[in-house]
Amino acid sequence: MQIRKAAEGDEKGIAVVHVDSWKETYRGIIPDSVLDNRTYERQEKMWKNAIASLHPDGSDGRIILVAEDHDGSIAGFATAGKNRSDEYRDSFDAELFAIYILQSAHKKGIGRRLTAELSRFLVEKGYESIMVWVLKDNPAVRFYARLGGRPVGKRTEEIGGAELEELALGWELEETLSDE
Repeated sequence: MQIRKAAEGDEKGIAVVHVDSWKETYRGIIPDSVLDNRTYERQEKMWKNAIASLHPDGSDGRIILVAEDHDGSIAGFATAGKNRSDEYRDSFDAELFAIYILQSAHKKGIGRRLTAELSRFLVEKGYESIMVWVLKDNPAVRFYARLGGRPVGKRTEEIGGAELEELALGWELEETLSDE
C-alpha cells in the first residue's frame, strides 16, 4: 500500500471510496435515504474541485492523501487542514476533515499510515494539535481513541431529517507521527 498526495485524476477513485465507505459505515446510523442518494458523479465533481484548489506546495496548509493498492486502485483517503471550528481553534489548530477506507482494506494499518503522513505534513506546516468531528455511533470512534483522541466536545447535526450526535476528539500531532 502506497500513501501519496492526491493528484488530478484521483477524484474518481476517491469518490468511490467516499460513497462506498459511507454506505458500509453509516447504514443504520444515517437515514438510508441520505446514503442511497449519494452518487459517484457528485462526489467525483466535489473531489476534482478539492484537489484543484490545493496549493501544489502545500502552502495553504491543506492536504489530501490517498492510499493506493498494489494494483493502483485507491482503497482509502484522508484530508486535513486548518481547524474550521471557531470554538475549538484555540485548543486544536488543525482538523482532520475526513478519513475513509474501504471495508475490504480495514485492519491493514492504512488508517494509521494515512494519519501519520497527515501529521508529518501538518507539523511541517506549523500545526501542533488536531481534532476531528465523528458521529458518536461511528465505529471509528475507537480508532481515534487508539490514536490518542480524547473527547473535547459534542454537537448535534441534522442529517436527512435525523438529529445525530457528533463528538469532537482531539490530540497532539506528535502522538500520531509514527505509523506503527
